[in-house]
Amino acid sequence: MKARLLLFVIVLGLCIGLAVFIGQQLSGQGMAAIFGVVLGALASVPTALLAVRVAARALSLGRPPRARRAPPSPAPPIIVVSPTTLMDNTYPIPQPPPSKPRERYIVIGGEE
Repeated sequence: MKARLLLFVIVLGLCIGLAVFIGQQLSGQGMAAIFGVVLGALASVPTALLAVRVAARALSLGRPPRARRAPPSPAPPIIVVSPTTLMDNTYPIPQPPPSKPRERYIVIGGEE
């Protein structure tokens, strides 16, 4: 027990010493970024603990976790296309538009 406490105190002292050393070396903006990351992580702890507590309560009550699956869909419709239907062309084939005569461009100031 004493060895564990001693190890905890040593690790805690090293962490504090490292934090002081890093704090002296960083600029104000770097320190603000680190504080933002640490406080953001700490802000998520209560939400995570609440989620774990709710999940543990649901498991202790014997309720199985709800599955969020979509109900099975009916079989897709089957469409049979015979080759004779494909060959029956009742629509006229579109013809390309008539070609226009070529336009003639005149370049002003150029040689002909």
